[in-house]
Amino acid sequence: MKSVSFAPPAIGIEEYEAINKVFSSGWLSQGPETDQFEKELAEYIGCKHVIVVNNGTSALICALLSHGIQPGDEVIVPAYTFIATINSVLSIGAKPVLADIDSQTWNTTPELMKKKVTEKTKAIMPVDIAGMAVDIDEFEDFASENNLIMIEDSAESIGGEYKKKKIGSFNHTSIFSFHMAKLITTIEGGCISTNDDEIAQKIRSIRNHGMEGKYHYVNFGLNLRTTDIQSSIGRIQLKKIDQFINHRKKMVQIYRDRLGDRVSYQKIPSYISIHPYMIFSIQVDGNRRDDINTYLNHNQISTRMWPSIYKSPYHNQLFNDEFPNADKVANSLINLPIGNGIKENEINYVCDILLKKL
Repeated sequence: MKSVSFAPPAIGIEEYEAINKVFSSGWLSQGPETDQFEKELAEYIGCKHVIVVNNGTSALICALLSHGIQPGDEVIVPAYTFIATINSVLSIGAKPVLADIDSQTWNTTPELMKKKVTEKTKAIMPVDIAGMAVDIDEFEDFASENNLIMIEDSAESIGGEYKKKKIGSFNHTSIFSFHMAKLITTIEGGCISTNDDEIAQKIRSIRNHGMEGKYHYVNFGLNLRTTDIQSSIGRIQLKKIDQFINHRKKMVQIYRDRLGDRVSYQKIPSYISIHPYMIFSIQVDGNRRDDINTYLNHNQISTRMWPSIYKSPYHNQLFNDEFPNADKVANSLINLPIGNGIKENEINYVCDILLKKL
């Protein structure tokens, strides 16, 4: 085994043919392929509107702006997430306020966010860690009771289901990412899903410089558009999403069968109908985590580890609180290789190496 990539994609001849078709059409920027991709995504998710943008971070920014989040407004986000969640709030001049996470599911909860609500709180932005949905009903109730906007950072969870209903189809705005490591990829890309006609109209304007009609600017906006080249890839990938999810489930089962109780895993509550396993993580003794991870890397196994976001050099200047559960999780997790293109023998190799060290 030469090496095991962290998140190998599965891109085949169909994607190449789709790209060539776009090149032959003479229209490469955002156009008819993107329009069709949006329709197919909306049908798959089960929502009224999907707006495709150039990446997941742009999707977050569009969602925040479309809901009227302004400089000085507070947005509560989890202390354990990818940095884009925080940076999207900072980018529009709003203030991210951190809430701790549950140490078993690794997602935050309404109870933890409730402690952070102030008179300046305008929105909550829970995150589906590893693609596993938060308790959506509880969060929607919490947002409604406190007159707060809810935006779900579901960047990792397309294809996932909560109580047998697709993530992105609920009564709040959700965003997804189509980065190379995700369930479906457009190389770089993302989208926003909503059932709100007004929010959808605002997002379409925001992604195109705030324009409605020819050079008629009604909102603040940026160039957050995608291309038909990327959308053509996404359309093919979307047709394969069930195949990808089933493949990931099979790989996860091999990990679980082979590693057993030598490690701990993300707790999956009963309300989760489908966990898409965009990421598969193991939890080990925090004192041994770095040593184990170094051993994996030394054996050509690519892994990832997120620190608590408030511990990074830049963001440490912005936050004063401590978040013990976020730190415990961040210091004990190793994200193991998983992807649409990973092979069974690669998973077994990772297990062989890990078992020597556990």
